Amino acid sequence: MKILVMAGKKQSGKTSAGNFVAGYTMTQLSRQGKPYLPKKFTIDEDTGELIVDTFKVNLDDELVEASRVLDLYSQDPEFLRWAEDCMWPYIKIYAYADLLKACAMQIFGLSYESLNGTDQQKNEPTHIKWKNMCSVLTPRVVSRLKKSEKYDKKMSGREFMQYFGTEVCRKIWPDCWVQACFNRIAIDQPDFAVVTDARMENEVKIPKTYRSDDVDVKIVKLERAPHYDIHDSETGLDKLHANNFDLIIPSDVTIKEKNRQILDAMHQWGWFKEHISLEQ
Repeated sequence: MKILVMAGKKQSGKTSAGNFVAGYTMTQLSRQGKPYLPKKFTIDEDTGELIVDTFKVNLDDELVEASRVLDLYSQDPEFLRWAEDCMWPYIKIYAYADLLKACAMQIFGLSYESLNGTDQQKNEPTHIKWKNMCSVLTPRVVSRLKKSEKYDKKMSGREFMQYFGTEVCRKIWPDCWVQACFNRIAIDQPDFAVVTDARMENEVKIPKTYRSDDVDVKIVKLERAPHYDIHDSETGLDKLHANNFDLIIPSDVTIKEKNRQILDAMHQWGWFKEHISLEQ
């Protein structure tokens, strides 16, 4: 099994990097004869979305080539059925926040968009009030929030994830989200697992403990940091030495250049026996 962990701050490009690795892997498998996988893909240079080739029926009832966005985090039943049979045995995308998001939606009633949507949607107010969250936070954190005038306002989906996931759950057990994610990987046993949201020191170091003769784990750090945020979930990697990472992507590269560096590294690691050109 291969496990690739993407580490970086918010909006550093972790999700788009995961989309690229998934798209590349699926197209290579398709060209090697695996059925029902896309033969071509691209990554949108503006949004980082994965766009794959497909077919559609036109107005003349003819089957013609087309393309569409493939949301690897979709909960659509049709996608889940296809992924379980055709994609996940070979490659599956994970996030340490997967179960946190499930908890936020199913227990606290947050919308899918507030947790998985655009950056704007993630920053929009939800029905959760800061003063209610503050009842379970430490006095130091509450004091800081009151000074920022947030106390009487509503939390965004991103803020709920940060504070409930870090200031509540991680205070109970710091390794909760890492271990939950790797437990899922151990159960699923995909050939290739990609974790797209490492932001804390233990989220980089614990995966390395899973290295064995049968499991190869690599950590990629993306240095792009377009937003200033002092929350622990955004500063957790700052003190880690470069030798904790197998690849470091500098901040001044385009999405295409970033993906090329990741692709070159995967071939250097021997994760793909041969490269079938994306242009074929």
